Amino acid sequence: MDLKICGEKLFNLIREESARESIPSVSPSTGKFLEMLACLTGARNIVEVGCANGYATGYLVNAAVRNNGRVTAFEKDARRFEMISQNMAPFIANGVLEVISGDAVERLKESAASFSAVDFLFIDAMKRQYREILESFLPFLKKGAVVFSDDIYFQGVLEPEKTLGRHKSIVEGLRRYLDYLKELEMKGAVRNYFFGYEDGMSVTQIL
Repeated sequence: MDLKICGEKLFNLIREESARESIPSVSPSTGKFLEMLACLTGARNIVEVGCANGYATGYLVNAAVRNNGRVTAFEKDARRFEMISQNMAPFIANGVLEVISGDAVERLKESAASFSAVDFLFIDAMKRQYREILESFLPFLKKGAVVFSDDIYFQGVLEPEKTLGRHKSIVEGLRRYLDYLKELEMKGAVRNYFFGYEDGMSVTQIL
């Protein structure tokens, strides 16, 4: 395995694991878009919230390597934390990646002093928590930083009357998050770009 970047072989192995374990992950095209965006913005201090078993993390690691940066990834599920720790072990060992176990918001409160000048934030965690995550990390995002949020148009977000009962709290949480992004833009704090691709995604630039 090439330790410089995450290669196709490792990506395929992680996707196969995701299928076996029923772990949702970004598609390869979304992963490549994520990597491209982080590369083109020159991101060096990258944070991922909700890294699961490490599929999207690999694309962020590739961007960090090319930008001479590093990735800090949070995962609260113990089993998935074990998976990413194993899958991405070479990148953890060489210092490109740090994986932190636990709730990102709570862990941030505990170690806020170690976070500064974050220039790329990828949010793909519990949908109900998106707003709280951005609110918590906002003080640590430098001017020009990019926030990539996945699955913003999850089932029923655009048509709440069609929301299934079991998805109600998820949809309500995402709608609150979208309202928050729009509020920030109205205040001149950010610029938002929304995409309907797959389950939706937003790209937010800190002004």
